[in-house]
Amino acid sequence: MKKYSNYLLAFLLPIGIMLFVMIISKIYPFGDKILLMQDGYTQHPGFLNSFINSIITGKSFLYSFKGLIGFNLYACFAYYTFNISNLLFLLFKTNNIIDFYTFIIILKIGLASLSMCIFLSYFNKDKKIIIFSLCYGLSSYNLLYYLNYMWFDSVILLPIVIMGIEKIFKENTFILDILYVFFLLFILHISRLLINLKK
Repeated sequence: MKKYSNYLLAFLLPIGIMLFVMIISKIYPFGDKILLMQDGYTQHPGFLNSFINSIITGKSFLYSFKGLIGFNLYACFAYYTFNISNLLFLLFKTNNIIDFYTFIIILKIGLASLSMCIFLSYFNKDKKIIIFSLCYGLSSYNLLYYLNYMWFDSVILLPIVIMGIEKIFKENTFILDILYVFFLLFILHISRLLINLKK
């Protein structure tokens, strides 16, 4: 446990700070306010519901007639919802979308901090790296743009990608980059598979 204490702290501290701020600010589930705002309130819940509904019911991923004379659903899903973390919504009821958004935003802030800690640990095992990991996880970008939570994956993966590049030059190993490319191809394959199943 001592070996992984930095990682645990890097993951749990930003989550604890977020929950503390939510309690003080009376944000759901500790009050009447909610984290959802702007696009996160007006657009994402509807698109996410449509996406999960398409998976469950077998409706088309390509086109929808719900908006006026219809619209290109695939382009909408590609921009907003083709994100592996959205599959976690299957664990929630559709009327609990606020719970899902609160959970996923806090989780991704914790993961961003953890990924930075993993990156910094590659260079230095000092406890001070937790401070920099916290700064990364709770950066103004994350706190201002959490309403577009689907972009968080880039913030989470960035330190891992940079560490992979470092490993290529220092250790002549390509494992991290191969895993990263494999992960991207896997996501692409799953999204294509889902579309083909609905044709």
